[in-house]
Amino acid sequence: MEIFTKDINILNRWRDILQDYEIKVVDSIVKSKNGKIVLLDLSSCPKEFFSFIKNNPSSGIDFIVLDSKPDINMANLVLSFGVKAYGNSFMLPVHLISCIETVKSGQIWVYPEFICNLLQNESKKDRSDVLTECSLITEREKEIVSLVLDGLTNMAIAEKLDISLRTVKVHISNIFQKLNVSSRLELMAYFYST
Repeated sequence: MEIFTKDINILNRWRDILQDYEIKVVDSIVKSKNGKIVLLDLSSCPKEFFSFIKNNPSSGIDFIVLDSKPDINMANLVLSFGVKAYGNSFMLPVHLISCIETVKSGQIWVYPEFICNLLQNESKKDRSDVLTECSLITEREKEIVSLVLDGLTNMAIAEKLDISLRTVKVHISNIFQKLNVSSRLELMAYFYST
């Protein structure tokens, strides 16, 4: 795996985290070859990255692009260029290793907030139709699902519906069981992919 950054602090951090990996620090991505994984710090070298991607659209390099301030628009842009992973340059070590292992296994990795945002934006268009058609849950549960999909916490849902936090938790547990999901992210995927 090759590392490309112009920020010495990020380089030192990544070296510490990745000491169990065979890494090579490179001063140019132009020399990188097909089949390589390149861990790139977008904050310190955006011009080099975008110039390389523009001039080598099918380079065969698996880029892991990390940014000091990741955002949804940049995620969409770099993923459209075939980047295999996008996230925060300062993510926890366990997440960086997970990111690298995901790319090594041939999959794409993005930070969780990106996935949630993508699902929320995609489904807001027809969420009410999908919820109306869902016969597996009660009307009250549909109301709670809608609030979960809006990103409200259990406490915020309880306050909005003027019910106890315990009642919200019971409803959410019932919803998960009825729809065969185990997390809010799976719940979003259930309604956004329907």
